[in-house]
Amino acid sequence: MWSRKATSCSSSSMSRRVPEEEGFPPAGALGGTARYLVLGSFPSLRSQEKREYYGHERNHFWPLLFSLGAERGLLPSPAEDSQALPGTYEEKLDLAARLQVMIWDMVKTCRRTTSADDALEIVALNDIAALLEARPSIERIGLNGTRASALFLKAVVCGREFHGAKEALARVGGRTVLHVAGKERAICRLPSTSPVPTRHYRTIDDKKALWHGFLDQSPAQFL
Repeated sequence: MWSRKATSCSSSSMSRRVPEEEGFPPAGALGGTARYLVLGSFPSLRSQEKREYYGHERNHFWPLLFSLGAERGLLPSPAEDSQALPGTYEEKLDLAARLQVMIWDMVKTCRRTTSADDALEIVALNDIAALLEARPSIERIGLNGTRASALFLKAVVCGREFHGAKEALARVGGRTVLHVAGKERAICRLPSTSPVPTRHYRTIDDKKALWHGFLDQSPAQFL
């Protein structure tokens, strides 16, 4: 699978004490069906334990996809029939595939002792550019959280586009269009789906407009 080495950003003492962890391969819409790529940083400890993307019970990622699926008639409204919502991980991934969403992370291998993004000692990054080159169907890239956004800028964006992209993505909700891996793609910095509240994004409802806007089927409305 695509990967690239990264310089460690933490002390060497952690390297001697904590084993390396591997992230997950891409999931959701695979093959040539993906239109949207959602990039996180690295699976939380709970996600690693369950071997599932966004496996923490309070993470907002899957509820946001459930609400979008209900809007598009792929699922019943949670208020109408909560028992009919996807319950297994396989059902969740099937919904992501039907919504044309591919899920992956920026970090391939790391060491850490907590789930906090700033606690990661990065060993290797996933090669996002190589994946995008192999997936020309991907039109939009959503950066799930601050660390994912910073790593994407550092690892994928280069040359004269870097400073403009950094400014455009400096705030949550920022958007830009970049020529990445052979074609122009829309990039959006999204509010983290982590259950840890921030000043402006505390609940699922606070995040829904930006997430649903990113996954909107109308290019004109997104851009």
